[in-house]
Amino acid sequence: MSKKISLLVILAGLVTAAAIVLSIFFGGQKNLREEFDGDTSLSGIIDDYGFYDDDSEKFAELEAYVRDTAEMLEMNVIIYLSGDSGYYRTDDDIDDYAAKRYDDICGKDTDGVFLYLDICGKSPAYDLLSCSGKAGVIYGRDIVSIVETANSELPPSGHTISENQLTSAIINFCVTISSRYENYKPNSFRWEHDKYTGKYFYYKNGEFYVTKKAPPVLRLIIFAIASVIGAVIAIICYYAIRSRYKFKTSANPGIYVAHGETHFTDSSDTFIRSYVTKRKIESSSSSGGGGGGRSGGGGHISGGSHR
Repeated sequence: MSKKISLLVILAGLVTAAAIVLSIFFGGQKNLREEFDGDTSLSGIIDDYGFYDDDSEKFAELEAYVRDTAEMLEMNVIIYLSGDSGYYRTDDDIDDYAAKRYDDICGKDTDGVFLYLDICGKSPAYDLLSCSGKAGVIYGRDIVSIVETANSELPPSGHTISENQLTSAIINFCVTISSRYENYKPNSFRWEHDKYTGKYFYYKNGEFYVTKKAPPVLRLIIFAIASVIGAVIAIICYYAIRSRYKFKTSANPGIYVAHGETHFTDSSDTFIRSYVTKRKIESSSSSGGGGGGRSGGGGHISGGSHR
């Protein structure tokens, strides 16, 4: 009988493990990504500083170059030139502003990049790149180097920026993200995570995902680590108990009874101890608190560099 029970326990464990593994690889997950629809009119240069003359032929050519880059990458490309309002923004404010401004223009979890160039005159200046959708995983690990490649064309904080320098920075940025895009190969073992929204960016079977659920590879790693830790703890507990106690077969209580001389004339049930469990019933009007940051917006992977 005990062997049958052991076999049933082992079988149940195997079925449970199989169910967990299947849920890791095939579990349902809603893809929040909004694919690029081919409209490049949302891409371009937002000149809040007023650096360029919007009617100039040179500015029109530069913005057309940015939109051509967006068409080639099949994602939105926005370059923002900070005005006077940016003078009082902290680094975190710039991060938050770039993500929200992108979402307002292009929508949440769409494919695209938002380059914030801090040219308002504060020192130190902080330039930042915010990536949404597939841009998050394509550029995620190279964000800082991409920003530094762009602002390497600009003078240090406190120095006057010429039109040629700013134009070179914008063109250099477009060339850099185009080159990184062409060299990127989808990899199921690579992902990015936005800690503010809790969203993950990753490829699975050649398709790009933005989800609230961790990628299958990460879940499998967590499951494997938890299984190893659990097995080690179980082995340690087993040997610790075994070394402390000697397990013996339980004695038959019948040997302590004088048969023929013991007679039971009455029996009763007497409760010598009782237990009461209390549980607080939450009011239906109560609600949990929300997190800070931009938890309600689209997912973004961002990074910047001072100059």
